[in-house]
Amino acid sequence: MYPNLLVPLLTVLGLALAALVLLVVRQPVSRRLAFRQVARRRTEAALVIGGSMLGRPSSSVPWSSATR
Repeated sequence: MYPNLLVPLLTVLGLALAALVLLVVRQPVSRRLAFRQVARRRTEAALVIGGSMLGRPSSSVPWSSATR
């Protein structure tokens, strides 16, 4: 669809993932606290992840169908 955007988008994705890995490695306390919260509140974490997975397509469908 937009082949010229592939390389820049992959570059941005790679930089974002590298920054995330750097934060995780440099701040082990934050990592432990985050995993501890997920372990304590499994149902809440599953609801947040499920809501994000359902909310994203439902918010983008009107934009993609309006252009046709």
